[in-house]
Amino acid sequence: LALGDPIGAANDVEAFILAFQNFCAHNRWQACFYLVQPDHLDVYRSLGFNTMSVGQEAVVDLDVITLRGRAGKKFRNAINRLTRLEHTVDIYEPPLSDALFAELKTVSDEWLSKRIGSEVRFSVGWFHEEYVRHSTIAVVRSPNGQITAFANIVLDHQHKRIALDLMRHRYGIENLTMDFLFVSLLDWARQNGYETFSLGFSPLSGIGEKPQDSFIEKALRLLYENISRFPNLKGLYAFKDKFHPQWETRYMVYPGAAHLPRIVMALMRAHYGR
Repeated sequence: LALGDPIGAANDVEAFILAFQNFCAHNRWQACFYLVQPDHLDVYRSLGFNTMSVGQEAVVDLDVITLRGRAGKKFRNAINRLTRLEHTVDIYEPPLSDALFAELKTVSDEWLSKRIGSEVRFSVGWFHEEYVRHSTIAVVRSPNGQITAFANIVLDHQHKRIALDLMRHRYGIENLTMDFLFVSLLDWARQNGYETFSLGFSPLSGIGEKPQDSFIEKALRLLYENISRFPNLKGLYAFKDKFHPQWETRYMVYPGAAHLPRIVMALMRAHYGR
């Protein structure tokens, strides 16, 4: 499994894909690329791969989003309510102190204790000490100074992009706390010269909606709409959608439908362990 597209000059993409495919074949593996962007789909297809959409990434244009007018009312409500209650958002640059890391771990442990199953990995960050300590972190603090929620961000100075990765919160927190955190982060990113902010990937969103979509994508859409385990995915999509992002489709590139059961198992193992 490769996460995303090859990184390098556009003219070298085909060579990179072939090199990875040959490396896999030498080890008797099948190559699969997960969460690729649409830019090079024609290259993958020309090399014999199949493609299918697996969801969408929410990308906010920081020049467009606003706290003004009717569109920004719900954001102003979050800011005003939490500010009035004396909650604050603080941004910490790496490396993080031992005391701050310990606070973040307490929040993360509480969040994980309420989840079913192990922590998701592979396509998103996880609470690994080396990673967290060297990340830029935004935290929400209650009036007594306790951290109630946090998120880490990944910075791309060259392309003026910023992305949200890990986010955790305590249970029983004030209503609109996460809105308060997100709006504060968006405002901080804009003030620091960034142009776009990725709120992350929403699995299965937007797939199987077009007439030309494959049978597999339409089947996944049916599951997404009807299986009881998916309300959390819908809630994640709804939360991100209120920030009016551009929804960009992400794809899986795979060797053929016959391999899909093994690919699903491989993705599960990559995300959740053996």
